[in-house]
Amino acid sequence: MIIDLNANVDSCEFAKVSVQGKNIETVDMVEISFSKEALIGFAKNLVWMYEDIDKNRKLYVCTDPLGGIPAGNQVVGFYLTASSPTLIFDVNSLDYDDELRYADRNSIDLSSKTKKCIEILPPVDDSFMEEYELGFRNIVDISLYNKSYEDITRDFYEIRFQVNYEGLKKLAIMMMKLADSYKEGKEYTLAQVDKDSKSSNLEIILISNSLPVKIKLCNLGCVYDFEPDFGW
Repeated sequence: MIIDLNANVDSCEFAKVSVQGKNIETVDMVEISFSKEALIGFAKNLVWMYEDIDKNRKLYVCTDPLGGIPAGNQVVGFYLTASSPTLIFDVNSLDYDDELRYADRNSIDLSSKTKKCIEILPPVDDSFMEEYELGFRNIVDISLYNKSYEDITRDFYEIRFQVNYEGLKKLAIMMMKLADSYKEGKEYTLAQVDKDSKSSNLEIILISNSLPVKIKLCNLGCVYDFEPDFGW
């Protein structure tokens, strides 16, 4: 697949984020922090998934955090920090009645200054190490906050990210654009149906009953910072 980093966001796909744990109603914001390597790894795996599965197939993929049992994995292109909840990536289970209508968004230009396309090639084989895997720095951290911006992540054991088939491609484009324009410390709030809030002009929009999501770009270290005996 070829991704045009200059393409305008002409249409969005829906997504929903939910959690499992104690006092779900206390969660006010889901904050997902990505290293640059994790953005690229996630984008590539989304494209491979999109090109590999039937458009109507339901798929349920589980990524466990580092430092626990079962061991951490990178089935969608990144590892989770030890403090993150387990991530369930759920394809083709999203039902929604929301229309694509939402408050005006602040348009943030994530396109390249010059014409630029990226081709994502199929994976070689399981023994081949992709560039984003080198140094094991493809790390993601998921944190949950209440209205007082207190970290309540420890009260939750699972986060579920739902998207349908075409959303795989849109999410991959979004991740690759964020990687290409990567700047340490940048934050992007995903747009949400019927929510009047400052948000970013990206390819994914959350349905109205999703938890709000903020994406942060930051250096999260490497796998060995969370699991010193990783690979042994």
